[in-house]
Amino acid sequence: MQQKNQLITPHVSYLALGKDATARCANYKRLFDERLSTAEVEDVQVAMHYCLPLGGKAFCAEVEQKLGRKLGHRGRGRPKKTVKE
Repeated sequence: MQQKNQLITPHVSYLALGKDATARCANYKRLFDERLSTAEVEDVQVAMHYCLPLGGKAFCAEVEQKLGRKLGHRGRGRPKKTVKE
């Protein structure tokens, strides 16, 4: 028998998927019936490759603000030195 962990509770959105566990499970599975487009798959792959958040401009700006740094892919290596005259 599986013991319940009081630290882990179902999210309200998950509970709203059905009146019982069987209905929730079936409705949750239906959320994934639609396939992602090729463009969406590529967006996910790029975000994963560069460890970037995947979302709109407002979401990414919020993440940048909370982290206190710019996100995005930068060129490899050190920044070029500036020449002093």
